[in-house]
Amino acid sequence: MDTIDIEKILSELLDHENSQTTSLEIYSEIVDNAMSTLGGEEEWMRDFHMAKTDFERICFLLKAIQNSNQGFAHFSKLETRGTIARFYGKSDRISELNRLCSLAEWNKNNVSRALHYATSAVFYALSPEQKIMAYSRRCNILFNLGLIQEAIRDGEQSFMIIQTIQDTETFKLPFLQEELAHVHLCLGESYIIIDKLAEARMHMKQVFQFYNRLPHSDLLERAIQGIAKCDERSESNELLEAYHSEWQCHRSELPILKRWRKNRENVEGPEFESSGHSPLVPLGLLHLKNAGPLGGWTMVVTRNVSVGEVLLLDKAYAMSLYSERTTYCYTCYKRCHNLLPCSGCPHVGFCSEKCAKEVVNPDRPSDGRKHAQPHLYDCQGVLACFCSSINEDLLHAAFKCISNTTPECLLDYCCSTGKYRESGRGHQAFVGAENVRNVPPLVFDSTDYSSVAWLSTCSDKMKDEDLWRYTLNALFLTYCFHIGGYPMMWFDEFDKTNESLFFSAPSASNRPVRIPASWLAACLLFHIQANDVNNFEFGEVVFKSKKYFPQSQVSLGSCLFPSLSLINHSCEPSAAICVTDKGRAFLYALQPISAGDQITISYGPSLLFMDKCNRQRKLENCYYFTCNCEVCENNWNLETPETERIKKLPRSGRHFSISLQIYSILSHEWFPWLEEQYIEGNWTLENLKASAKCVELAYKVLGQPSLLLSQFKQIFKIYM
Repeated sequence: MDTIDIEKILSELLDHENSQTTSLEIYSEIVDNAMSTLGGEEEWMRDFHMAKTDFERICFLLKAIQNSNQGFAHFSKLETRGTIARFYGKSDRISELNRLCSLAEWNKNNVSRALHYATSAVFYALSPEQKIMAYSRRCNILFNLGLIQEAIRDGEQSFMIIQTIQDTETFKLPFLQEELAHVHLCLGESYIIIDKLAEARMHMKQVFQFYNRLPHSDLLERAIQGIAKCDERSESNELLEAYHSEWQCHRSELPILKRWRKNRENVEGPEFESSGHSPLVPLGLLHLKNAGPLGGWTMVVTRNVSVGEVLLLDKAYAMSLYSERTTYCYTCYKRCHNLLPCSGCPHVGFCSEKCAKEVVNPDRPSDGRKHAQPHLYDCQGVLACFCSSINEDLLHAAFKCISNTTPECLLDYCCSTGKYRESGRGHQAFVGAENVRNVPPLVFDSTDYSSVAWLSTCSDKMKDEDLWRYTLNALFLTYCFHIGGYPMMWFDEFDKTNESLFFSAPSASNRPVRIPASWLAACLLFHIQANDVNNFEFGEVVFKSKKYFPQSQVSLGSCLFPSLSLINHSCEPSAAICVTDKGRAFLYALQPISAGDQITISYGPSLLFMDKCNRQRKLENCYYFTCNCEVCENNWNLETPETERIKKLPRSGRHFSISLQIYSILSHEWFPWLEEQYIEGNWTLENLKASAKCVELAYKVLGQPSLLLSQFKQIFKIYM
């Protein structure tokens, strides 16, 4: 193919993406037909409003479908598991289209898009020859970006694949031989850079042998020069500087607590038992406290806390990587430019063989709560079904809450059986929030399903239109679980003998072997709402020394931390959360906190960046509450002159000279310097300590509200 008709290729790729919405379109048609039998939307929406639990909302929708023409037989129109795997799975044609797009984008110097398409080509490749072509394309890009180790791994991967077809006629195809020569060249030049001369010479000789039979070629000249460079290096014995990648990806590391306990204490009830899986908390530091109808359950500190002190370490129950799936590992969420493709679907990749096995290994032990195979139910093309929808991030987060839970554990929690026989009060999706959230779990274990099922949903404050949309999403997600192979009673098993089970709430007396689809849909509806108001965003900062990419902050997805979700909002928070790798996070103090004070974080809006009107509007729209923190109650204003906020230091007499001197140094020397260090990318431990010290000093000499104090807290948060 001499020229690439990029418009035609993109059109075909777009058609392929649009075809992935077929099931969603059929499902929407089924729902529209069912609801049309109930009269106008205004009429049946009044009936829907009467539903008070998630299960009642799901049953309202299911009854409408059941009573429509053909009833649940409508669901047979939806695509089957085999159809999904065939049309949304791996495809050499789609792989080749992505490979050609990568070539076109590279020629336009659009490096990030070129790498994205190259990785997509690797993900979709099905046959050995197409895999080789895809890996070769990406190997070339990685080498030219200076990602040498990554280029070597892709090149070697190509030769591992070639061994599987070496004795076939396919191996002799001219285009494949030429592609392999390109891989040899990339590997040869890569090994020269890292000073592995024997390997470099071997690959350069392969390039020479191939192109020496052809007319004059620039690649032949590069091979000759490469061999000469290997000989020259071997003779000189010159010590070369060790190779370092030009890319740097910064993520905060999880701190180590020297003294910690594996549980939190509930001052309004019995002390929590240590389960061995709970969040790590410094000994005796945190207590749960009921802050009343407006504040709900939250956490307070039991002693004075200093700036930067770590208050809690936790691991997410569920994570959703809702973007950049061609750049980040689906298991550990590490940035990786040469992801290994999933063996079962073209939608995710892994940074290593270890991560690939961890996420789909049926022999990996389960602890009875967390599932051993978190990618089991959204593989085989299923991920494409709901990831093309409007609420992709929210749906995937809810999906992960269920897929990360063993089916047996979910049934036991819903029915208050098994390990929940003594402590269970039912699932909020069926019995409502009041019956469950009045008392916290006896053991607040963030790896146990009870912790995510205890979270608030704010459904009583949501609009009926939003609840209806989420109800539709929940039933569609249930279908996705069905075609993903989740053990459930789908509607093809529905008949008069089990109708009462489908439309009855779970209890200890009616626990089935497999969960009915109606129950699973209710649980998913609960988790969609809970994730909507409890998710934390995670991302990273990327630096590049060359022209291709500037320094940038990248948002990757969301995490659900049951324990951290208990913390209330303040527009001038006392603490902050830092999400690290592998779904782990830590909570740390942004300012000195006194014993008995409630810990607060920012849900987004803050005094430094937003006025009261906009803060209140955003919190009401996103989290369904009117903020009554100290900042909003007292209408703090950062425009007040800083000199009016200066206070004298303890034991400094009546004079403010020391405070004024400290303020002057902080505002005119330290803050500009720390800001400059941040812009230049000097994110060092020394600068982190310096910013923490500045916050402590600012609190001693400045009263709130203070612009400088808020700025120091923000820059300390960035360094952290």
